[in-house]
Amino acid sequence: MTLQLSWFNQFQFAGYHMAKEKGFYKDAGLDVEIVPFVFGLDIPSSVEQGLVDFAVGRESLIIERARDRKIVALYALFQVSPFVFLTTEASGIRSVEDFKHKRIMATKDDTEEASLQALFHSHHISTTDYTSLAHTHDILSLVEGHTDVISAYLSKTPFELERMGISYRVFYPKDYGFDMYSDFLYTSEALIERDIVTVNAFKDASLKGWEYTYANIEEAAKYIFDHDNTQNLSLDALLYEGKVLKELSYYQNKTLGHIDKNKLQRMYDLYNVMGRIPNQVAISDFVLHHFGLLTPEEKSYLKEKGHITVCADPAWIPYERIQEGELIGVSAQYLDLIESLIGTSFKLLPTHSWEMSLAYAKNRHCDILTLAAHTPERTAYLDFTSPYFTTPFVITTANSTPFVTDFADVAQNPIGVVADYAVGDILKAKYPEVNLIKVESIAEGLKLVAKGELFGFVDSLVTVNYVLQQEYMGMLKIAGKVDGQYALGFGTRNDEPLLHAILEKALHTIDNKTKQSISAQWSNIEYKKGFDYRLFWKIFLAFGFVFALVVIRYRIVHSYNTEITKNLNIIDKYVIFYRINTRGIITHVSSALCEMCGYTKAELLGKPQEFFHHPDMDLENFKTAWHHLLDGKSWQGEFHNRHKDGSDYWVDAHISPIFDKYGTIDGYNVFQYNITDKKHIETLSNTDALTQIPNRLYLDTCYNEKLKRARRYKEIFSIIMIDVDYFKAVNDTFGHSAGDQVLIEVANFLHASVRESDILGRWGGEEFVIICPNTNKHEAAILAEKIRKTVQISPFKKGTIRLTCSIGVSDFEPNDNAIDTLDRADKALYQAKNDGRNQVVISA
Repeated sequence: MTLQLSWFNQFQFAGYHMAKEKGFYKDAGLDVEIVPFVFGLDIPSSVEQGLVDFAVGRESLIIERARDRKIVALYALFQVSPFVFLTTEASGIRSVEDFKHKRIMATKDDTEEASLQALFHSHHISTTDYTSLAHTHDILSLVEGHTDVISAYLSKTPFELERMGISYRVFYPKDYGFDMYSDFLYTSEALIERDIVTVNAFKDASLKGWEYTYANIEEAAKYIFDHDNTQNLSLDALLYEGKVLKELSYYQNKTLGHIDKNKLQRMYDLYNVMGRIPNQVAISDFVLHHFGLLTPEEKSYLKEKGHITVCADPAWIPYERIQEGELIGVSAQYLDLIESLIGTSFKLLPTHSWEMSLAYAKNRHCDILTLAAHTPERTAYLDFTSPYFTTPFVITTANSTPFVTDFADVAQNPIGVVADYAVGDILKAKYPEVNLIKVESIAEGLKLVAKGELFGFVDSLVTVNYVLQQEYMGMLKIAGKVDGQYALGFGTRNDEPLLHAILEKALHTIDNKTKQSISAQWSNIEYKKGFDYRLFWKIFLAFGFVFALVVIRYRIVHSYNTEITKNLNIIDKYVIFYRINTRGIITHVSSALCEMCGYTKAELLGKPQEFFHHPDMDLENFKTAWHHLLDGKSWQGEFHNRHKDGSDYWVDAHISPIFDKYGTIDGYNVFQYNITDKKHIETLSNTDALTQIPNRLYLDTCYNEKLKRARRYKEIFSIIMIDVDYFKAVNDTFGHSAGDQVLIEVANFLHASVRESDILGRWGGEEFVIICPNTNKHEAAILAEKIRKTVQISPFKKGTIRLTCSIGVSDFEPNDNAIDTLDRADKALYQAKNDGRNQVVISA
């Protein structure tokens, strides 16, 4: 396997070198050659043609995909691009507007970066407003005044300026709202189709290399310095670069390499609005797993299957349990999300124990297991998706037992684990001499510890702590962490591999913010009670712990509380968040939310949630959200809100119920992300430039949404497809300017004719489409006939032009695939034109 670098060796590529040096590639069965950078390479072309297998690419790589290059991104290392503009303080440049009439030094590749371009466009700076200079890649060009502004890497050039004692100013696109991905690892479609196993192995080993690198920055920097230092960088420079790049790699995300669909779409939209996209492409085609886009074979599988049978652990509180025949907990929320993505329902097969669930899965009575850990024994009948939930192991002992610092020291004692839980296999693999005693349940295991029949019991931190708080406060304690964790995903029957592929794709579409929200909701048990000061001192007084143990315990708690306080302050400052009670009244707000909406905390507390909403907000959307929430389900969607100063803004909101220890809803957490820029870009990219009504891109989006609702909620909708008759003759006779004016007037007329709930757009040329929700084709045909008659008698272009139109009408049918409804409308329109035009035809 070959990996082509995008620039000369520096810390930017250390993760790949460490993956090779530490044997991560070798462990994955890969022999990897890292190919150095040279000027003049067309790297995307080399990847597409198979001259190299993998490469690292910048944020402008998405343009290459739009140029019909068959390349696919595996991950984005930098969650925000390190590209910036730099000036010296001596230049007097204080704002982006000051770039006008200045000399700017940047490479051609730099100027193609969406973040840098967007920074210029947002400040109304065009290429004629400054003098462009070829990049010398020498910081002295800036220091000695040969240029006023220079493009640079945030992780490299500032270090050089600081070392020289030069005061400088950074203009970072991120600070202006343009936080774009960079350093994509990518490959070719051909290699993915030919050997997806190798592609996944290379991706995983590379990420492992980066995880190691960021955990050992000094070691990685020293390796580059000693072995691959083609730029003769100092060790201090490499260390500086490593620390900055680590921050960029984990910016607003704890998952290395994450690609969020909405963020990538925003990058694409920016390029599109700026005229840089030569051919329209679906961003799902640019990313491995296609953001969950299913193949025809996978869709056919789901259609034939009808529903997916689920087995779960009936009593793994608080993560999942079966209550009154319904599954609740972490896995239930993931199933709800995935059901809406794939359009196929999940059907729970209730069981009495995890052992019974495993037996059902083995005998093919159920299709999937929720929250299943990979073990060698289970691979005989299950495939496993990527983990979507992880939780560490802890050991619980009697309160009088000293804390366990190394599990190996106590492994010879009788240690309880639940029979058939993966924790037993994992412990046996790590500690072969461990004395495991299998019990039927967590409750039984803790009971035996309390009675002194077991030294300790090992399972998940939150699960154990939940039971401790209910029944064993003051008797048992969490005595230490055990090396290992549950890494839990879906276990899918291995005789139906398509099911595994479908769930894997679906999981990849769920963003980290949603995953963290679900995790926090079900892990938000009062863990600190195990370290409560009052309880601690009571125990101390009762049992007379030695002073040294008190000091150790205090320091542990103090460090935890300091870290918690620090994290809470960070969350308050940077996370847009508020909490409401069950009546929708605001009970808590973050400083970040106040900054976004303009109100103080005092002005918001006690107000109803609707206080934020813009008068034009979609009330049906709001009602739908509350229906989900009242059922105990999470909801995600967009809200149109109003700022204190009267301006409007948009947010992507994720709302999750808060449950008390009895499973009753106690309120709701609302996490938001400001998508105002995205909505403005959408307006530009979704609007037809001539007629100012929605374009085909917007119609496609709305059509797909209607399809989803129709399939899930058994709703109906209709399509009206309109074609202006003999429009070519209008252009030939009156000229294209007159033709454009006619199309504008037709669009205005149609806009005035449709209902408020209908969606009108220009399909292309002289064709228009109307999507009619909750309307069958015969009802839609009435509207279509009204439009046809009115067009026939209406004067256009001040009475100089008369028109007629042909119209095809269809409606959604239960077995329709993605294009059937549109296809029938198009065929009906074709028939209307064939039969003499100026008529409405309803599809068969």
